[in-house]
Amino acid sequence: MALRWVAYAAVTVLMAVGVAVGTMAPAYATVLISQPVARVCIGHSFKVGVWYQPSSGSRKYRVTVRNPHGRVVLSRHGRAPSAHWLFWHVRASQVGIYHTVYRTIVGGKWRPYRAATKAHHC
Repeated sequence: MALRWVAYAAVTVLMAVGVAVGTMAPAYATVLISQPVARVCIGHSFKVGVWYQPSSGSRKYRVTVRNPHGRVVLSRHGRAPSAHWLFWHVRASQVGIYHTVYRTIVGGKWRPYRAATKAHHC
């Protein structure tokens, strides 16, 4: 559990300084994103999620997860809640790499954060 919170904090810090979006210009990240696990067993699920940290920034988010064949298995968008995390569970049903892309508004522009989850036989 502690490692998961470290991942949340790391992603938040990266988004705040712009490293995750390919720029070093300071910006404010107000939508926190949960880092999906790096590996998962076939038949199990991994979580993706968002949470808004109260500030003057945008609450808007978009999240898309694609399976190893490139098909969209999860697509959500909206306004992140400020009272709690909003999670979705993605079932890994195929061997390969699942690609998760979060998009949040940073510095007035939609910026992506990409993560990969490798699904394998256990």
